[in-house]
Amino acid sequence: MSHRRGGFELAERQEGMRALREARSPEALAKLLDELPVLHDPVFHQDVVRLLSQELPEDERLSGVQRRHGGNLDLFLLE
Repeated sequence: MSHRRGGFELAERQEGMRALREARSPEALAKLLDELPVLHDPVFHQDVVRLLSQELPEDERLSGVQRRHGGNLDLFLLE
């Protein structure tokens, strides 16, 4: 069964998450942006923000993600 949330299969979104977690430098992230189209998808960005907010301590969840990443995540990944 297809799970094309945001136009990408579940496996593509999972690969994008795995790749982001493993990127250790801005250069590695830049290379991933060229290789993985899912990293440019706004729906994927929502998934990343949701995941980040779940991993933060409860008292930092919403304000912490917004303070740390704000709109910069979308601006960087959409370029």
